[in-house]
Amino acid sequence: MPKLQGQLADLGVGDKRLRLLMPQTFMNDSGRSIRAALDWFGFELHQLLVLVDDMDLPLGRLRLRARGSAGGHNGLKSTIQHLGTQDFARLRIGIGAPGQNPSERKARTVSHVLGSFSRDEEPLLDKVLLEVVDGLERIQRQGLDLAGNHINGLQLAPTNTEA
Repeated sequence: MPKLQGQLADLGVGDKRLRLLMPQTFMNDSGRSIRAALDWFGFELHQLLVLVDDMDLPLGRLRLRARGSAGGHNGLKSTIQHLGTQDFARLRIGIGAPGQNPSERKARTVSHVLGSFSRDEEPLLDKVLLEVVDGLERIQRQGLDLAGNHINGLQLAPTNTEA
């Protein structure tokens, strides 16, 4: 949707509807798209859940929080700036770090974040995506606190495909 600077989809979860927005801006300006969507649809902050990738979490980990800082994530920094508050829910989806030492990590960050997952990571990624969808349903049914107890306790492991 051009006025929102993002792609929009509707999803049914039980008897409720979710509106999903994927900003089509640069990550460091994604808050502009989120602010536009909230204004356009008349949503309140308590109706917002921002999903972000997180290199500080290993692939297979999810972290749900009701509020908090950007934690170095440029998309969250932009969202906080455009909303004028840190008081919105976010689900961080672990993608792992691109290297062990700081210089290697810095050099490979962009290619890691924008790149594809490896063939070895794909089975775990499938599990993660299923848990994200399940997490959205749990949030709708149980609320952030109860859903967070489940989501934050997950430690998904790769599927062993060797017999």
